[in-house]
Amino acid sequence: CIRDRFTDLIERTIQLHEWTKEMVMPKSLCISYLFNPMSFLTAIMQTTARSKELPLDNMTLQTDVTGYKGPEDIQTYAEQGFFIHGLFLEGAAWEIGANGNDGFLIDQKLKDLHPKLPVVNVIAVPADKKKTAGQYQCPVYVTSARGPTYVFTANLSMESEDMDSAKWILSGCALLMSCLLY
Repeated sequence: CIRDRFTDLIERTIQLHEWTKEMVMPKSLCISYLFNPMSFLTAIMQTTARSKELPLDNMTLQTDVTGYKGPEDIQTYAEQGFFIHGLFLEGAAWEIGANGNDGFLIDQKLKDLHPKLPVVNVIAVPADKKKTAGQYQCPVYVTSARGPTYVFTANLSMESEDMDSAKWILSGCALLMSCLLY
């Protein structure tokens, strides 16, 4: 729909305007509005590698879904890495954790094809320190066309550490940066 694309364009320009008004990074960046989102993610890895004097070749991205439903809830910058938003789930939904517990993947709800994922904290860690227990290695794509629009792999928490990720693989669970049809 042309209206959805126009709204998307307006939101992109608002983010760019806010970002460049004072030349200060926003507390959370809508990654789906970037032309080349992988370059931003690579910058997170480079910054971490330099500050901790680690080799960049051994760095990988780790994603932690926060309890913030949207960027307006964020008061300060992330302690490590960077907060991003603007991701949509396909083939699953997200249960926000209660009482300080982490959230986790749940079955997709009827008639909710692309639920928004809460704000995500993306941090760079050495590959051997990345969380893997109870994590689904979720592919992130720019559009639902998948394939050539692959960006990176996010790790999303499952309900328990004993859960098998095959459930999410078979359901086609992925993160999308845009649910507009192209």
